[in-house]
Amino acid sequence: MTLDKTQMARFVYVGQGGPLSVIPLKSLLETGITPEAVLVPRPARHPRNLNLLPVKPARNEASLATIASDMGLPLISWQKGYDAEIEADLRDIAPDLVIMSCFPWRITERLLAIPDLGWWNLHPSLLPAYRGPNPLHWQLEAGEAVTGISLHEVEPELDTGPLLGQVRCDLTVAMEIETRLAQLGATLVIEALQRQQRGTLVATPQDEALASYQSFPV
Repeated sequence: MTLDKTQMARFVYVGQGGPLSVIPLKSLLETGITPEAVLVPRPARHPRNLNLLPVKPARNEASLATIASDMGLPLISWQKGYDAEIEADLRDIAPDLVIMSCFPWRITERLLAIPDLGWWNLHPSLLPAYRGPNPLHWQLEAGEAVTGISLHEVEPELDTGPLLGQVRCDLTVAMEIETRLAQLGATLVIEALQRQQRGTLVATPQDEALASYQSFPV
């Protein structure tokens, strides 16, 4: 499939709730940029397709499911280990791009290869520093005064893909910084989509000499 450069990329939005997932999606919708579908992790013993529930889930403003329900967007749930189901769903939707923020799992090469433009990810650090699944914890633990949010292309290894945009900001208490980074990340995504549409988006390789990785805190 060849993307029509006069139109914005068709995309699926992936996240798991909380400010860093919810605020960028809300900002996209407020700007008039609507995903083809929303994809969220599936809790144990939860129906795979959340749209098949007999009643709507309880309202939760910090829930991607609530936003998707309000907007009438297809909502797909993903249980870890069932990549074949998600691969089939994505091939049916045939997006140009997948955009994710705060999704907890690595993405396989088969899934990464489905959209022509690949996958983009919002990561709450100034990559290549603080790669890994919980970067804000480690930045607060280290007493960093400055943090930021990075938009990057997704590769099979966590947080190693070329950068599409990055913004710095002061590091404050955890909940305040999540909201601020989510707002900045939303702007990064919107601007990157617009540059992609104009054919001016440039990806910059990360400097491996500056890279660091931290796993889940114990």
